[in-house]
Amino acid sequence: MTYVITVAGSGLIQTFIGAGDTFAAGYTGTLGVTVSDGSITYGQSEWILTSNGMAWLFTADMASLSDTITFTGLTAASLSRHIRNAGTSGDTLHWFGNDFVVGEDNLATWNGDIGTGSGIPSNLNTVEDAVTSDPTGLIVMAQGSANGLKSTDGAASWSTIGNLPSGVRHWFAFAGGAGTDSRWIAVSDGGYIYYTDDAWTSAPKDCRGNLLQISAIPHIDAVKVLVM
Repeated sequence: MTYVITVAGSGLIQTFIGAGDTFAAGYTGTLGVTVSDGSITYGQSEWILTSNGMAWLFTADMASLSDTITFTGLTAASLSRHIRNAGTSGDTLHWFGNDFVVGEDNLATWNGDIGTGSGIPSNLNTVEDAVTSDPTGLIVMAQGSANGLKSTDGAASWSTIGNLPSGVRHWFAFAGGAGTDSRWIAVSDGGYIYYTDDAWTSAPKDCRGNLLQISAIPHIDAVKVLVM
């Protein structure tokens, strides 16, 4: 696990790496821009930190900076958040608002400005865990302006998930399976909890149970799958 601490307005970051309750100081330095609305992930023996249209690659021990990458494209200067597909692979999906970039081999190559399509809110980058993919990176779920959204081509195009409640924000978690048989959980404002075993193709299962008896108006904005 790695923590990144920034000094407001200075571009200076301090990092700490460790496990459990034991951490050691990692890289400290000025990256040149203020890191905000960013993400950090690990794969292929490197850490990737992204924010403000840039990516910084660090060694596995987080001790030194190994590369700096500047995204180029229509809105690439603002790219901030990303997720990593298939655990610790080198494939990543980056976004700012409704613009996406797909990276391969820890950004050795990337395809920019895809998926600028319907329903993706312009403030998607300001929301934690708003985008989730399956291990292949092809099936992607995202929080939409009014509905949950699904992509089956790696965020190049999007469709509305019509069998989830509309008018609320959704957060998704991958729960196993593959392709059209993939399993997902969705939670949302208003305390909705739904499960599907066919990527939202058919009506999902309502898993709220007695939640509304415990809290009249619950608000759920995070979901994690611990065991698949």
